Amino acid sequence: MSHEKTATQPILDRHAVLALVTAEYMATGEPVTPTQAYEMCNATQWARPGLKAVLTDLVRDGLLLMEGLGWMPCEGAKQAYQRVFEDEKKRLGSDRALKDASTL
Repeated sequence: MSHEKTATQPILDRHAVLALVTAEYMATGEPVTPTQAYEMCNATQWARPGLKAVLTDLVRDGLLLMEGLGWMPCEGAKQAYQRVFEDEKKRLGSDRALKDASTL
């Protein structure tokens, strides 16, 4: 029996996709376009084929909203992101938190 190893890309995680879309939306105030979503996946080395299915599931579950041709977080996701940002700001100090906000 031979065990062949194949290189695999990290699997898309629903929470990570939601966090990335929310962070991008909070930073720009604009819905995340499909191109931006794929670029985020490339930047994080995630497998792209499952991205559309994950985004569709997040919309179906009410965590993301469709806005034109893009996605934006629901109010609850925006509030959760803001709480995490505020906690980090308290923990790190305001200057560092602003610098690190894009990595949340």
